[in-house]
Amino acid sequence: VIVDRARGQIGFLSLEPFTFGSTPTSLVTSAGKTGWQIVRSYYLEPLNRPVSYVSRLFFFMLDTAWDIAEQLFINTFSYRSLKNKPIPPLNDGPGMDLVAWESTLDRMFGAKRVTGTAEFLIDGKIAFIGGMNIGREYRWEWHDLMLKLTGPVVDLIEYDFDGKWEHSSILGDVALAAHWLRKKRELPKPEEFEMRILRTKPARSEIYRAQRQAIRRAQKYIYMENAYFSSSAILYELVKARMRGVDVRVIIPMEGNHGIMNLANVVSANTLFKYGARVYIYPGMSHVKAAIYDGWLCFGSATMDKMSFRVQREMNIASSNPEFARLAIEKVFHKDFAAAEDLTNPLPEDWKNTLARIVASQL
Repeated sequence: VIVDRARGQIGFLSLEPFTFGSTPTSLVTSAGKTGWQIVRSYYLEPLNRPVSYVSRLFFFMLDTAWDIAEQLFINTFSYRSLKNKPIPPLNDGPGMDLVAWESTLDRMFGAKRVTGTAEFLIDGKIAFIGGMNIGREYRWEWHDLMLKLTGPVVDLIEYDFDGKWEHSSILGDVALAAHWLRKKRELPKPEEFEMRILRTKPARSEIYRAQRQAIRRAQKYIYMENAYFSSSAILYELVKARMRGVDVRVIIPMEGNHGIMNLANVVSANTLFKYGARVYIYPGMSHVKAAIYDGWLCFGSATMDKMSFRVQREMNIASSNPEFARLAIEKVFHKDFAAAEDLTNPLPEDWKNTLARIVASQL
């Protein structure tokens, strides 16, 4: 699908020779235009987006070096401290202090909380955020979830979208700089249903950092559903949380769309099960990307892997609103716990799973 906002045209590319919209019917012409878009996006990027290209490459290499070193340390030394320790009972006390937690997030990422209601950007009034791409499997075959947003939070999402649109033009970095210089619309002070936007950008792994800290702070429960579970750091933090009495429950699929991730998920599931976490195997493919930590909900497009935490541009919505948390537990987690199979024995695992886990940790 090609959308030209300047001319108000939408074109559909198809391999079938029929006339629709503004796209030429010639297969050669359509293929040529598609090829040019790929060449311009991937091979000419250093010419029109040199600053972002070099900075992204630099931070990618830096993050990769750090992640490899941390992964080796965790897998070689960290689990030794948990060896032979009994699995503790679940905590009966309250969860973490959400007011203090939101203040911590303010210090980490700035006090950028906005008001919104949770019900693709449409006319600057409604936004949808979540795991669904535009494709057959997301709509008809997979288990997936989107969140409808209205209110001032949409203005922030629209501002981000406009910046990406400008950045993808032939002027690249120049157009993006001009976008940043434009004055942002003043947003009203949050009154109720506060939420914040967390992003993954070069040198801004907000989604990863926030969720890792949330796991460390959690005292009562952690519910998580994700398709790709290959982050060694997140896995180890979940294990430590369960070993201090937190009720850790994770929903993951074993019949996903990436074979290497399916194999790696087996290792993650068995590790969590070994240390007392409850693992639920979702039948078929679940593409939901949501987690809740003692009432703090984090939901959006990011999976639990390096691509979402370090490389790709991702966006999550987070909130401590009690009604938001109640709806998420009732409408998402409890329903999916019931639909999935509660793991009672370790899954079969061999060298292929171990190898896949090593490779997947860098994907």
